[in-house]
Amino acid sequence: MEQRELGNSGVELPIVGFGCGPNAQLMVGDDEELRLETIQLAMDSGITYFDTAYAYGWGISETNLGRALKELGIHPSISTKFCLQPEDLKDPRSAVLKGFEENLERLGVESVDVLLSHNRIALHHEDGEILNVGALLDLNDVFGKNGVAVALQELMEAKVIRTTGFTSYGGDPAAVSEALGSGVFGSINASFSLLNPSAGVTVPEGYEDKDFKKVISTAQENNVGVMAIQVLGRGILAADPTDDARINRLRAFAAAHDESMVSTAIRYVTTKPGVTTAILGLSQPQHVQDAVDAIARGHYSDAEMDELEAAALS
Repeated sequence: MEQRELGNSGVELPIVGFGCGPNAQLMVGDDEELRLETIQLAMDSGITYFDTAYAYGWGISETNLGRALKELGIHPSISTKFCLQPEDLKDPRSAVLKGFEENLERLGVESVDVLLSHNRIALHHEDGEILNVGALLDLNDVFGKNGVAVALQELMEAKVIRTTGFTSYGGDPAAVSEALGSGVFGSINASFSLLNPSAGVTVPEGYEDKDFKKVISTAQENNVGVMAIQVLGRGILAADPTDDARINRLRAFAAAHDESMVSTAIRYVTTKPGVTTAILGLSQPQHVQDAVDAIARGHYSDAEMDELEAAALS
């Protein structure tokens, strides 16, 4: 499988990553046999990068992944995430360092390739403000004297992580842009799919979904790698046909190219310049095979990408 460098970090990842989040259930569920079978097939197929986080089951995903890696005797690339809570903002540096020790313990490894902040970033926040899985961070929480960036630099110097990152999805675009230009971060998680391609294209006036302001282009300009998430639109693009006209236009494109909607969704994201890897929630061996088959079909042409984006945005 094709490998791409994550920004200019020196970390190379396959263009499909194995997402270990709760939506896919595999890494937070109880079916150990299915988990081992799916992970082994992924590794054998070239999907050798696993993305997990403390917040995925509050440690369950990391624990299950770590146990599986030991059982199978494999050593893939790994990214994980810390998730600060409001009480941690008194001393973000210490909270990140303590949390990372716990990340490693659950995973049963001595280092990981990428450590990301799961917390969203804004220009300002109220005391105790929560967004999604943890505290909303402002730029001082990240770049201040005892901020997140200080801890990440210490971990880089200790060579227990190879590069850093943060979740841009849901953050304030202005704060995200400033963080991307800081030189601190080597990667981002960016929500990017045919259901909402705004991280990669300019959307028309009146666009009704969240506008991610072409964050992929901003990342490219700053040599920051992009790990695309929500590639299948939280499963909507993999679901049965609906009467949604936009999705039906995308399905018509897929049918015209003699492929599934899942294949089209994956190929669109992995074709987009600036995307390093598409993280997919792989719940069973068939999902692994579907991803491998999609990648084997190659990248779309510029004309095909234009056609897809017109269908997604019109």
